[in-house]
Amino acid sequence: MGVLHNLLATNCSSYPFVDCTKPDFLASDLLLGVLLVLLLYSQNRKMGANYSAETTQVKTYIGFEIGCKVYLDENEPFQTGGVRKAFKGKFYGTGEYHNRVAVVKVFIDPTLRHDANIFSVDFKTNTFFASVVDAFNEHISLDKKVSFRRPMHAQIKHVPTRGVFLLSRIFYWDQENATKHFDRQTNVFIEEFLEGEFVKFISNNGWVSKNCPSTPPALAHFSWVKSKGDYLVCDIQGVRSSDKYELSDPAVHSIDQRFGTTDLGLIGMFMFFSTHVCNDLCRSLRIDVCLPSRMTKLPSIPTTKNTSFTNAITVSKEQYARWKAFYEQNVLKRANWIY
Repeated sequence: MGVLHNLLATNCSSYPFVDCTKPDFLASDLLLGVLLVLLLYSQNRKMGANYSAETTQVKTYIGFEIGCKVYLDENEPFQTGGVRKAFKGKFYGTGEYHNRVAVVKVFIDPTLRHDANIFSVDFKTNTFFASVVDAFNEHISLDKKVSFRRPMHAQIKHVPTRGVFLLSRIFYWDQENATKHFDRQTNVFIEEFLEGEFVKFISNNGWVSKNCPSTPPALAHFSWVKSKGDYLVCDIQGVRSSDKYELSDPAVHSIDQRFGTTDLGLIGMFMFFSTHVCNDLCRSLRIDVCLPSRMTKLPSIPTTKNTSFTNAITVSKEQYARWKAFYEQNVLKRANWIY
């Protein structure tokens, strides 16, 4: 026991909560430490840990806390997209989401993980997409409606040292780069896990999945008509069930490219229409008559149809201004806007 006491006393400065000079150190403080470990172990058992990270309190898209944190239970993503990696976790707390499966999305680009403007850009994207979905559902007569779950957000609060997560919880030994995917204060987007087969129906560059159903491309075309050519929703993905589509994580193209790195502006719009063929749903919405033939004739447009996703394409301001002038004269002024 004396050897153990000396060993702990020698390293006393590493443990700010322990007073190694007390005579009864081994009898009381060590027992207290054991009790703390057992208590934390029982709590982590309830949470389904070993967890790879813990978030701050999760907030809705308008900033209200939902009463839960999320504990990530994977060290590696279960899915990787063009911009983000997705990890599984679990909601834990007092709110209605408690004990539900969560998906936590982290930016692949490390420079975006601490960007203070990320949440506001995402808010604008999802607010517009939600408004399009609501309008689309009002105009279609199909039983299979479209739903959209707005993502919530949080930051990574704690990344425990792998293998000693219980002691890490006691002494807060954060390992700043515990994983290659995130560190403390990384901004993350959180959604409730969608049950079923997750499918990307259309991307942001004109790519369309094989045997794509009619609803996703019609939704994109409808958004362009409804906004009178100012916007086009894309990167439409989610789960298709017998009675609905549950969509998540969309992108939006806009003339002035206000929706972040996935917004390809006019280039993205022309990419979509270069591959889009109006289907029965487009015709039932009467949006097939809104497309001037010159919409597919933008000169010198880059083509990336063999890929499933494209990040921002950089062109000179002069080139983009020429495209914009072409678009305004040959498309916007000639389209038959029915909504």
